[in-house]
Amino acid sequence: MKTEELKQYLERIGLGEQFLPQNGLPLTGETLSRIQSAQLAAIPYENLDLLRGIPLKLSSEALFDKLVLRRRGGYCFEVNGLMAHALRAMGFSVTEYAARMLLGKTEVQARRHRVLRVRAEDGDFLCDAGMNREMQRIALRMEPGLVQSDGVAEYRLEQDEFFGWMLYQRLAHHDFWPVYAFTEEPQTDLDYEMPSFWCEKHPDSPLNKINRISIVRGKEHFSMFGDELIRFADGTVQERRPVAKEDQPALFAELFGIAD
Repeated sequence: MKTEELKQYLERIGLGEQFLPQNGLPLTGETLSRIQSAQLAAIPYENLDLLRGIPLKLSSEALFDKLVLRRRGGYCFEVNGLMAHALRAMGFSVTEYAARMLLGKTEVQARRHRVLRVRAEDGDFLCDAGMNREMQRIALRMEPGLVQSDGVAEYRLEQDEFFGWMLYQRLAHHDFWPVYAFTEEPQTDLDYEMPSFWCEKHPDSPLNKINRISIVRGKEHFSMFGDELIRFADGTVQERRPVAKEDQPALFAELFGIAD
């Protein structure tokens, strides 16, 4: 990502030019958290292209065009890919992994989620802005057993002989449960094309059948799941309401910033 593109990315997520490397950007975990939370609030998770049958492109140029210039959202392979390119342009060292979604299960799942390990001046952090559910709003320090809070939920990373790193989440009035797991084989943009194609086209994919859109607004998390709008806050679901299909385009534009 070139300097001018980085400026446009920062404008897209509502951050200023103090996040440019030439302006003395501190390469710390706090900076990572500010970037991740800003992207979560500005760029929605969304699968509308999958539902429309529009093939996804995961090159850095394609991601910049769709998510920054056309002001769309995307799913994990897209939004975390964009964040990885931006963080590298800022001066961070980024390694990307392919994670297995668990969501409370213990059986082995296919690797179909993109996550980032980012080396900062004060340690290594897990960054992820690509989940269609209430998930970490901050960069998580990669220390096994350390309980970390983002103000809404608590998170803990553990290591397993088979699964590698396992991320656990605890919401209000719940116990910790496993969200996803990943081992430390570095991935490139090319490595994500096959799992992304599976998500796009396979009949068993959960991502190519109904609306899956979400965005973070302060401590609230708004999700469109099928034809239902869900508002999550204070660790619990606060509201659910159906949205008629004819009203959905206006809602997508107003609430999620998706205008096409």
